Amino acid sequence: MTEYDNFAWLYYRHWAGYSYTVRPVLSRVLLSALAPGGHIIDLCCGTGQTAGYLVSQGFAVTGIDNSPNMLAYAKREAPGAQLLLQDARTFACDHPASAVISLFDSLNHMLTAEDLMAVFSRVFATLEPGGKFFFDVNTLQKYQAQWARTDAMIHPDHVAMFHSEFDLRSRLATFNATIFILHDRQWIRSDVVLQQRAYKLSMVAQLLRETGFSAIQIMKGVSLSTDPQFSGRAFFLATKPTNPFNATLRVL
Repeated sequence: MTEYDNFAWLYYRHWAGYSYTVRPVLSRVLLSALAPGGHIIDLCCGTGQTAGYLVSQGFAVTGIDNSPNMLAYAKREAPGAQLLLQDARTFACDHPASAVISLFDSLNHMLTAEDLMAVFSRVFATLEPGGKFFFDVNTLQKYQAQWARTDAMIHPDHVAMFHSEFDLRSRLATFNATIFILHDRQWIRSDVVLQQRAYKLSMVAQLLRETGFSAIQIMKGVSLSTDPQFSGRAFFLATKPTNPFNATLRVL
């Protein structure tokens, strides 16, 4: 069990919207450059809306997540995808991928540089030569300006209260949720604590280079979409080179 298991149903009901708003960016930046029918891995696929979209676009899709409950929803949303219960730091796939994606700041959940490097290494090993790695991260500026808050939602069958905070010294962001769900006329409580780390974009790029990636592009979210969810978010596009000695970096 992971913290996301207790959070999966609430995430599915209220947080799935990003998978829809990111589709035009995903299509423009990545999918348009891929051969039809290519194999895409959706790493940290969550409840599967993006995996389902990729299937609908004709791609062979593997969704990977470490939460059984998240994958249970992904089975509904992406019935044509292969779904694997694995950790992003150690995942393995039988078939090389033409692209790996990881969206909705999933990789900020890697709390150490070693964890992030482990993910990058597994992605690099899984990609075919020339394959693309596309992911987003929350920036330090987003954590400083937007993260700390207290909020709540009240519905007839569930109530949830949220408190999030960010410690600049450790660059650690914490999200706390207390959730009540009505079941057989009784309110059942669960508590969730999720943490993320704010990384310097230059450090992320350096880890990608050390892994072997080339042609690394860093794109500000606001340059890709006017949707508020893109504010304070950065996107990376990196390539597994066919020539291992060719590495470049562009910041957009």
